[in-house]
Amino acid sequence: MTLSVSTSGTSHEAPLTFGQLSVLRSLRDDVNTISANKRRVVDLPGPVPVERVRSALKAMVRRHEGLRTVFHLPADGTAKQMVLAAFPVPERLVELPEDTPAVRAAVAATLEAEPFDIEHEPGWRAAVLTSGGVAVGVALAMHHMLADGWASRLLERELLRLVEDPAVDLAPALGPAHLALRQQGPDWDMYRTLFEEHWEPMFRQPERFPSDGVTAAGPRIIATAVLKSSRTDLDPLARRLGVFSSTLVTALAMLSWPAVGGLDDATHSATLMNGGRLDADLETLVSSQNQIVPVGLPRCQNETLRNLLGRLQNATTDAAMAGMYDVDEVCARGGVSNINDLMDFWVNVMVETPRAPLTVETGPAVRPAVQFQTLPYCAWPHFYYRISVDDPVTVALSVKPEAASPADLERVLRGWDTALARVHEDPDVTVAEIANCFLPNERNA
Repeated sequence: MTLSVSTSGTSHEAPLTFGQLSVLRSLRDDVNTISANKRRVVDLPGPVPVERVRSALKAMVRRHEGLRTVFHLPADGTAKQMVLAAFPVPERLVELPEDTPAVRAAVAATLEAEPFDIEHEPGWRAAVLTSGGVAVGVALAMHHMLADGWASRLLERELLRLVEDPAVDLAPALGPAHLALRQQGPDWDMYRTLFEEHWEPMFRQPERFPSDGVTAAGPRIIATAVLKSSRTDLDPLARRLGVFSSTLVTALAMLSWPAVGGLDDATHSATLMNGGRLDADLETLVSSQNQIVPVGLPRCQNETLRNLLGRLQNATTDAAMAGMYDVDEVCARGGVSNINDLMDFWVNVMVETPRAPLTVETGPAVRPAVQFQTLPYCAWPHFYYRISVDDPVTVALSVKPEAASPADLERVLRGWDTALARVHEDPDVTVAEIANCFLPNERNA
């Protein structure tokens, strides 16, 4: 069965948003690669009629222009997006042989493994998962040009709401085509000014870019550890220090740089992923807004962690306001062809709320092992943290194999528990003392 949606509007085209342009440039010439695809499984609260789920999908397509957008990507680089007034809903029905999380995830993985031709078809697809003829879940696959993590979580929440209450009336959301036109006009002048103020010193002083050279695709080692601390521990500690939890863990990441591969510690630096959701109407935007933004702070001798955190929070706020920029302009002014060639240290701080509270043991006896994984091919920066501020807090560190040994990575990740414990003991601890927690001469037990 083929579903389709018609709206009262007309098809129209627009330039790419800054976020879409960043994704396009990061993919180089391989825009339809499956590495740009992301999957998600939406578990329904209980068995529901299939038609109710299909109606919910149609309502989402009507609400979000991004779900009925295709792209025109000529070789001369003048890319555009086309919003269609009438659109087929890329939906299929999958009866599960066995209704388990693993089987649901396998269906989503199958959707993700199919490449998208985003110039001729929607950059997303859905499978309504059934068991015994009734819907129990929905598997989604989305191209990164269509949605970032924020947008995919938004779609999950809206889908559940529409399935629960088919009569709910969700107003049309801001579409990426409208945002692109806004970014080209005078309404964006404030963000252009903030961009100049944040980036111009780095264009004048290239050494302030937190970079260690060109990022080449290749193998990466990923080390992951579950910390003793949970979000319920971290949030009160951050409040005592007058900052966000994300600021605290970003500071610890920055202070651990020198302990990995002997990286230079002359400047506290990081590259943050900016979610680009500063305006209220951007919170319901289905598109890709993620852009990387550098943060560089001069090192101060004998500085307290509390003082560094204050400087970092101000800097990250400035960085967020300076996001949503034209990546081609940044590369031209930085004298590079790809923005990753400017910024090689990447901190991705994920602040998530778990679906259900987790019971987490704490105490000296808990010491989860560090788990290692090797990716044979990856275009991530050579030094990349992905931190989930959740219950519990998890820290994943990705490096090039030649940058650090597994023993070095394990020591650094175990140093996080030592550093957080030291901050709990003395919120006015010095930056040097925290940095030492990640070095070999510290006993991280």
